Amino acid sequence: MDRSLEDRIGMLEDIEEIKKLKAGYLYSIDDRDWDNVLGCFAEDARVDYGPWGRYEGKKEIEKFFKETIPPLYSLHHHVTHDPFIEVDGKKAKGRWNLEEAATIIKGNKAIWISGRYDDEYVKEKTGWKYKSISVTFFYVTPYEEGWAKKRMIEAEDLG
Repeated sequence: MDRSLEDRIGMLEDIEEIKKLKAGYLYSIDDRDWDNVLGCFAEDARVDYGPWGRYEGKKEIEKFFKETIPPLYSLHHHVTHDPFIEVDGKKAKGRWNLEEAATIIKGNKAIWISGRYDDEYVKEKTGWKYKSISVTFFYVTPYEEGWAKKRMIEAEDLG
């Protein structure tokens, strides 16, 4: 079925807005701007951050970002790439690769993180928001050892 030029442009605009949502979310985490992070989520959003836990609803997500993360990490630097975004009206799905350098406050340890984001988005009156985020981690490893020697650090090393 052929879509009109207007529909195709609308879809491209939606994809670009979703890319901006992802960038804004990650820049806000890196800047520790938790209110901006929370503005990226729908009220009934859910997240699965693997070893960092699963959270349902904006209130739980807010607690995670404002209470759990700040005492654990002194630095985050997220890099995402290879976005694959499919828009279906006011819903969309996205998959992104993740590379992250971070510093754990406990012991002032540098770590490398790699994984994949599987996201669901919903278009609200104010724009695209996260409906869900699920991260599959390929490795969370000490900087000095690398993923070949130690693919996943222990939970107690996180803080």
